[in-house]
Amino acid sequence: MSGKQRSAGKKRSSKTNKGNKGLKSVLCQVAWAASKTKNSRLAALHSRVVRRRGPKKATMATAHVILKICYVMLRDKTTYQELGAEYLPKKEKGLDYWVNNIKSMGYTIHLEDSQSV
Repeated sequence: MSGKQRSAGKKRSSKTNKGNKGLKSVLCQVAWAASKTKNSRLAALHSRVVRRRGPKKATMATAHVILKICYVMLRDKTTYQELGAEYLPKKEKGLDYWVNNIKSMGYTIHLEDSQSV
């Protein structure tokens, strides 16, 4: 099943849409070069996607983000602002996650405010 993605019994295509082949090749080269930079948002994105999907899909995803960045820059008439490698904050697991995790191990847990003690 090449070009398909399955999740929860649903099939979704992961193929790219038809478009300008020249633009795609230039964007992919730019994305590959951006993935080699240090401490940049695009390099961090590329490395995250490479782990899950592989280098070719990661390059295409990075090219897509570059295209979106270019669109916003042209639309808003602004310059590019590098947001850094830590642009996306790491998601921290909330209290509910840990409570449910402890309960799934067979323990009972009682929570109370530290201020009410």
